[in-house]
Amino acid sequence: MSVLPERRDQLLAAFVTAGSVFGDTAAQSALVLEFHDTASQPSWAITALLMAAAVPAAIVFPFVGAVADRFDSRHLMTVSAAASASCCLGLAAADSFWGVLLLVALLSVLASVGTTTLNALMPALARPGRLASVMAVQRGAALMGATAGLSLGGVLSGAFGTDVVLLLDSASFALLGAGCAAIRTRRRAGTLACKGPRAARASRRPDASAKRFWSAHPLLLTATVSSGAVSLFATTTNVVQVFFVKDVVGTDDAGYGLVSACWMAGMVVAVPLAGRVPDRLRPLVAMTIACESATGLVFLVCSAWPTVPVTAACYVAGGLASSGVIIARGTLVQLLSREESRGRVQAAAGAARRFAGAAALALGAVSLEIFGARGTFAFAGLGSVVISAVCGLRLAVVLQRASAEPAAAHPIPARRERL
Repeated sequence: MSVLPERRDQLLAAFVTAGSVFGDTAAQSALVLEFHDTASQPSWAITALLMAAAVPAAIVFPFVGAVADRFDSRHLMTVSAAASASCCLGLAAADSFWGVLLLVALLSVLASVGTTTLNALMPALARPGRLASVMAVQRGAALMGATAGLSLGGVLSGAFGTDVVLLLDSASFALLGAGCAAIRTRRRAGTLACKGPRAARASRRPDASAKRFWSAHPLLLTATVSSGAVSLFATTTNVVQVFFVKDVVGTDDAGYGLVSACWMAGMVVAVPLAGRVPDRLRPLVAMTIACESATGLVFLVCSAWPTVPVTAACYVAGGLASSGVIIARGTLVQLLSREESRGRVQAAAGAARRFAGAAALALGAVSLEIFGARGTFAFAGLGSVVISAVCGLRLAVVLQRASAEPAAAHPIPARRERL
């Protein structure tokens, strides 16, 4: 098999990821600004918008995962992009608050179908032993898309209005549909090697291992619980970050921007470093727990020494650890998933992240009222450290009992279909 087509599909997948995140963040940024300026109760309106973008897609994750495992990946991603483009056109024409929320919820569900399908395809795009590298590239693409979307969303909204940004989002989805259609590697009904009508029919029969989807590998369950809980605590600080940096640290708007940029810088630096981790069980588990613990320590140090230099340095380390967790955990999820249920596992992991983000909005507001900004950082740090320590001990026990590498238990198919 030629390396060139494989590399081509990896670059196309990165392009699709970057473009999807760019469009979503730009549209969300524009809508947040519009709600801030026009809603009678901006805080509640923005909270409702963020909830609409997260909760519906999390609730329907069993359906999303089943669809990703049931249908041809290329067709599914292309149709999802086209439907998302149409939904963005509807958003540009919507003039009621509830209509916007409904369309945002629908868009989040449609986009999650495409994202889940693409994530389930990742092992097929990687050469043996290079899955972590491919996951790191996808992480870098997502960071680039998010950075560009957040920046341009606000600028374009202020210069030309929200509708222009939503139309741009629609155009980006249409372009991504073309990119999805160009990816030659494909996943058909839970297998990568369906050739001919007889094989296609066989691939659609119920599989016993698919029925045992919820009987997941103990490492997969523990790693998912650990990263989800740490993500919940860490995301809580996003709600109070502006209060901590401006009121506790005592800096101005420029200092707030600098601190926020430090976290992003750390996330970017982590991408090439994390991509060098081998696709083996022990290094990936060790990296996951170490990065989760480091994330908690970052918030504890920030709360103990709230100065600009310390906070900036901690944010660089926190961004690095955050990206490390995402890449290591994502690779673990891929390696520990059965091929026939990979879409459902990806959908469940995505739902856990969305629920954690939604819960963090409420937890952050409550924590701010109870502990204040500095206390919330200490609370988030302590919670993250405790969770990573407990789950780390559990993972160590499971590792001792493991008789084989995850690839042996749930092998990633070596054959890939390119049409």
